[in-house]
Amino acid sequence: MLTGDPVESGLDTSSASSSDDASAVSNSSGDSNLSRHLELLTHPANEDEMNEVKMAPMFTAQVRNYASSISASTSAFTQYGLLASVSREEGTSDPREDSRLFHSIAAPSSTFICGNQGSGKSHTLSCFLENCLASSDANELPRPLTGVIFHYDTFTSDNSGAICEAATLSSNSDIKVRVLCPPTNIRCIKASHLPPLVLYP
Repeated sequence: MLTGDPVESGLDTSSASSSDDASAVSNSSGDSNLSRHLELLTHPANEDEMNEVKMAPMFTAQVRNYASSISASTSAFTQYGLLASVSREEGTSDPREDSRLFHSIAAPSSTFICGNQGSGKSHTLSCFLENCLASSDANELPRPLTGVIFHYDTFTSDNSGAICEAATLSSNSDIKVRVLCPPTNIRCIKASHLPPLVLYP
């Protein structure tokens, strides 16, 4: 995750002096091709920084502003959603500070959510999903994605079961939810899930 300080986040903010270094190496080795080869292998500092920023799975508002200062013509984050607010100890930060935390929808990533029962794991997953599946005031999503969810729940009875909370996203008219279930369990699924859902045995 990238935080507010570009230096602390591991971004290279130093200016490049690759041409001088390449010339010095070329002069010392006597290889006339070395200088040209080193130039081909060298990337501009801003380009390397932008690539690092683009691949961050999560980032703060400060990092988003920093990315804009690197390149005004290219947006580092094309699709992203508001996930949470960064908590700080009371009295250690300005209450007017922008503490928003975003997750990148365009960058590939894996997320592991863990916690005690009732701590908000399912709600956090729903926030991720909603930001990826439908445009809202909480995200920038010009190209909504498609999601696949595998839900496992222990058997309780033939007539009832625990609802998969992600299925409640069907309350958003922009999100179409299809539930696949075994034919032997379709009656239980119908009783447990709220419409509008499309069930496929």
